[in-house]
Amino acid sequence: MSRAVGWAYPGLFRHYALYEMSSGFGPMLWAYLEITGVSDLWKTRMTPKLRTYVLSALYVALCWLDNAPWTYSVTIILTTTIHLAQTVLDSRQWQDISTTKPAILSQFRLRVGGAVIALLLVSIPYSLLPILFPPARVLAMPQTPFPPSPLLDILILSFPRPNGALILNTTISSYLPHLSNDIRLSLYTYSTDHPVFQEMQTAFQDHDITFHVNRDPRPDALDGHYLHLSEAFRWQNERGAQKAEWTMLVEDDFPICGADAGWEAVVRVMEILEGGRPSETGDHKRLGRIPKRRGGFVGTGGSGLILHRSLLPTLIYILRTHADRTPRLPAGVPPRPVDVIVQDCLLGKDPMCPPWREEGLVITSRLVMDHIGGLASTNKYKPPNSDQWRCGWRHPFHGLPEVEVVPVEGLW
Repeated sequence: MSRAVGWAYPGLFRHYALYEMSSGFGPMLWAYLEITGVSDLWKTRMTPKLRTYVLSALYVALCWLDNAPWTYSVTIILTTTIHLAQTVLDSRQWQDISTTKPAILSQFRLRVGGAVIALLLVSIPYSLLPILFPPARVLAMPQTPFPPSPLLDILILSFPRPNGALILNTTISSYLPHLSNDIRLSLYTYSTDHPVFQEMQTAFQDHDITFHVNRDPRPDALDGHYLHLSEAFRWQNERGAQKAEWTMLVEDDFPICGADAGWEAVVRVMEILEGGRPSETGDHKRLGRIPKRRGGFVGTGGSGLILHRSLLPTLIYILRTHADRTPRLPAGVPPRPVDVIVQDCLLGKDPMCPPWREEGLVITSRLVMDHIGGLASTNKYKPPNSDQWRCGWRHPFHGLPEVEVVPVEGLW
């Protein structure tokens, strides 16, 4: 999808417009028959009333077969507006008697006005829905199923970058209001030369935040993103009672969006993830109550990925396979970027991860995490940018059939 449908211009994106796939010839056939495509034979053998009934029945049948009510509704609005404009055009005299100018300008104005009216009619539901159907309840984060272990650990991965103090401070501060006994915040770095990390540890020493610097040497692995993330997951997997049920992976330049609005979207994703957990009956233990859905995705790239703890050992192994100095990848299998490895696992595309099923990855329709470090990348080979992947952009996975979408319309 291009930037014009919501990646870079959130105002042009509507969740329900892209939620269903617009395919088939039904809408085009309706527009053709309704506006200009009815043959003389059709007109002579059917009365206007019968013709209306036949067209309506055909339209309903096509809508039902395509299972695309949104697409067909928009088609009705647009074609009806154009049809009314044509009716007005046919009933008027297109000659300005006082100036003897042809009426082409008047026709143009009427057609443009009809198109504007059609667009306004399409936009009206989005203005009325928040007023007619306000939120019915106050969202609350689910409780941890296995206390005292926390429900969610927000794991921020940090690495030295230009202007890092301001960026890291902004990111940490955005998550602070949402912390509790069940929601923890951890900062992790593999860099032993990261003064900003130590500075933040001092600045936030009065808050319940865990700071961890990995000093374990790994001579058998290449230093890089694969190793850093595998070690972060290993540390997370070995935290004992502090090991959270879910881990939300965050790069240090991705704060949560819109104060409460962005966090409410995370809560809704967590409700769905925890809602798929089997009920505790008989002798079910912790290992027997793994949720049907293993992950969520509320950001982009490597940020906003929410992983169930059962996936950590698998991801550690896959990432270390990519990081080892001795090649261990199967022949013919190309290496994948770090974020793609985690995404493929959540989508069920990696053969070592749980296969895809209907209760799969849960995403938000829009990004609820901002990207504030585009001009201060940790990768010296990456060109800087300041306008990529911001709050409210359409989620890059939106439209994939294997994801479950949580709409966040009206937040931006």
